[in-house]
Amino acid sequence: MNLPFEGDTYIKGELIKLRDKFRITRCVETGTQYGSTTLELYDIFGDVTTVEADGEYLKIASERLCQTPVSIYSGKSEDLLYSIVGGDTLYYLDAHGCEIGGCPLKKELQIIAGNDLSNICIAIHDFKNPDHPEFGFDKYDYELCFEEIEPYIKDIYPGGFEYHYNSQADGAMRGIIYIYPKIKHEITN
Repeated sequence: MNLPFEGDTYIKGELIKLRDKFRITRCVETGTQYGSTTLELYDIFGDVTTVEADGEYLKIASERLCQTPVSIYSGKSEDLLYSIVGGDTLYYLDAHGCEIGGCPLKKELQIIAGNDLSNICIAIHDFKNPDHPEFGFDKYDYELCFEEIEPYIKDIYPGGFEYHYNSQADGAMRGIIYIYPKIKHEITN
């Protein structure tokens, strides 16, 4: 499907809420594919870095994105993410559909966890939504579900985290999870 977020018009609003709430200034996307979602991410964040391993997708996306300042990296996300991680960033992880080398999601999360990053949010597309079993999700040697990634998320957010799933979907009707730092509320007298 050559539409941003596989045609899901609800995702953009959720990303804008995270951007504004956490003062996110940039986005790192894994899995550029045709660049349609990348263009929407650019519209939201202005500063976008994207990674694509498939040469054909990379060629199409590069042509579509050539008039933007989006940084495009060619290669596997688990090889390149080390050099582009940073704070005040939303990580839009969607490279798991790639057949080159299998699903890199756990490796991506491990790389993010291995850096001392402040103020980051994560969105994982094609994710199992237990509240909406009708939303599609990916399966490889494991299902893309919270139980599979929880140890990595705990390492990424040692101060605690919160998350929620999409409550609505359209287009391809896929699940997505949004993960972000736990906000500590100060008690005032």
